[in-house]
Amino acid sequence: MMVYHVYYRRSGLYKFLLRNVLKILVVFAVFILAAFLVESYIIDLDALGPKVFSKLPTPYIYLVFFVSEALMGLLPPEVFILWAQQFDNSFWVLAYLAIDSFLGGVSAYGLGLLLRKIPKVRNYLDRKFSIHLVRIKKWGGVIIIIAALFPLPWGVICLLSGMVKFPFRTFLLFALARLFRFHIYALAIYNVI
Repeated sequence: MMVYHVYYRRSGLYKFLLRNVLKILVVFAVFILAAFLVESYIIDLDALGPKVFSKLPTPYIYLVFFVSEALMGLLPPEVFILWAQQFDNSFWVLAYLAIDSFLGGVSAYGLGLLLRKIPKVRNYLDRKFSIHLVRIKKWGGVIIIIAALFPLPWGVICLLSGMVKFPFRTFLLFALARLFRFHIYALAIYNVI
């Protein structure tokens, strides 16, 4: 453990983690402030929330979220966490969203395995996401856990993990951290809003 600690300290992992925690706190503070201002001066968010998604069938929302997670996390999970609040059984809706996100990440991993065989696509992704590739090669599974819990691009990290042929069983183990994110964020968001 001491060797890992020294390596992570020298390679900058702890600074990277601190920056991401600070980003979460800033984003969360801005989100809370924006929600407070909108609620106070513009519109009742409690009344608006259910109306936004009321015309869409629930399975369609789950499908949109899965596709988003499988294709590099196009939509922020926080939107879906807020959507889950309208249900009486929001715990189970959040659990389903977490499983959806986990499976989307596994799909992105598989997509990465396929895309690595196409040289032009691989070269493009290597250039486009070079910083994330360096992080995966440098920190391995720790970056997968960080992406699962923090606002790093989950789908991108999963895709790149497949591209570098990160061991699949180990990837699945580290990706399980994604299941906790939804309930942790929901506790924070629901208690503040």
